[in-house]
Amino acid sequence: MKKNLKTIIGAVLGTIIVLGFLFYWYSYRPARIVSICHLEAQKIAADENIKQASLGHKYFVDQTDNLFYGCMVKYGLAEPLLN
Repeated sequence: MKKNLKTIIGAVLGTIIVLGFLFYWYSYRPARIVSICHLEAQKIAADENIKQASLGHKYFVDQTDNLFYGCMVKYGLAEPLLN
């Protein structure tokens, strides 16, 4: 009876560990990376816009999307564009 109980407990713990890893890898980690990349891209773009405005440029291109995509590539959530 003790052997069966140890086997069941081991199987349950193993399943919990595997499910926890899968949740982390496919849900929590990507959501966290997207959040980090979004904030990073906004900050860099805002700093660049302030710099361009201080130089007297009236028109400048918003680079937020490009910066976000570059960050996603850096963390492995997007494939790099090959031209």
